[in-house]
This record gives sequence, structure tokens and C-alpha cells, in this order.
Amino acid sequence: MNKPPFSTDEITELTVGLNQLARNLWWTWNQEAQEVFQQLSPRGWQNLYHNAVAVLHEVSDYELRVRLLLR
Repeated sequence: MNKPPFSTDEITELTVGLNQLARNLWWTWNQEAQEVFQQLSPRGWQNLYHNAVAVLHEVSDYELRVRLLLR
């Protein structure tokens, strides 16, 4: 079953949420939250020493939106 695509507002809300999460150290204690950033850029996750903020800076806005659409 296909999920309906996110609206533009939903994508913007998710992007803002990811940026907030990256700046909240809670993700460092939660494996599932770490996996979100690892899946965004597996190579970046390794090369940037598991730094969620750096990973978000590496992933372009376009790529982030495409990945959210393909959920």
C-alpha cells in the first residue's frame, strides 16, 4: 500500500523538526534517533564522527526533501 506524499507544509515541519532534534543531545542516547541521521547520509555519519548537525549541513535541502518523500 502506498502512502500519500507529504504536503509542502509537512515537509517543512519535518525538516524543522530534524534540525531541532540534531541540536538536542537526546538523540545521542537513543539508537533509533541516531539511525535517522545515519540513514540520511551513511558516509557522512561515519566521516563526520556521528555529528547529526554536520550531517544535516552535508545533506542538501533538495536531497532531504526527496528522502522525506520516499519514506
